[in-house]
Amino acid sequence: MTGKYVAVLTLLLLISLGLSASVTDTFYIKDAAQKLLPSERKYLQYTETRDGLIQFGSILTRSIQKTKYGPQDVFLVIQTYQGPKDINRDSSYCDLHTLLPLAYHTNIQSDQYQEKVIFSNGKIDNTITFRDSTQQFTKPATGFYNSVTTDELITLLPLQEKKQFIFKNVNTGLHYFEYATVVEVEGKEEINLPASGKAMCWRLRVTTGSTYTIQWYTIKGQQQLKKKFILKNGNAFIRVAMIA
Repeated sequence: MTGKYVAVLTLLLLISLGLSASVTDTFYIKDAAQKLLPSERKYLQYTETRDGLIQFGSILTRSIQKTKYGPQDVFLVIQTYQGPKDINRDSSYCDLHTLLPLAYHTNIQSDQYQEKVIFSNGKIDNTITFRDSTQQFTKPATGFYNSVTTDELITLLPLQEKKQFIFKNVNTGLHYFEYATVVEVEGKEEINLPASGKAMCWRLRVTTGSTYTIQWYTIKGQQQLKKKFILKNGNAFIRVAMIA
């Protein structure tokens, strides 16, 4: 199950928030180039049932690169999901300083379609190509972040105990919708993972619509180590870092 489509599963089930926050409440990144470093991290994604059984989902590789988009220096965030039968991939081109989106491309082998999304001139152009047809539509762009870069946005937040942040996201392409994400810092917590050992983390409650995930980001470097979401049936979707 891919990160974008885990997000789709979560948000389609529960999204209803809308963008009620005022402009003054909305957080925007201004100095991404100074804080976000090129990197590659691997995660194991799986579901733990109410009975304690484990269902493998995928191995996620997230890489951050500096590259060119036309003449512009940009960040490129690539997600690759290796599942039992398919490899799905998406690529997000973002402004080097604000991390606002410029373009987004996907190759979803599991559902046999591709997406191409362009953010420009105050609009979001979406093109979805299936095996036998193409779907196109345009939406207005009003300062949304691309939902698949939420992990990087959290990495760049000035996290402190009991602080709260809100930013506007858009899930583009086939499952298009707009929503707000609220990040609340619940405190500090030490977690112990097989691959990384013990690590002191920020424990975050990340709310989207009427649901939330609990996420753990290292105090040093603010890298995601773990993410947990309880599904409606009582099972838990879990993502854990494979390498610290």
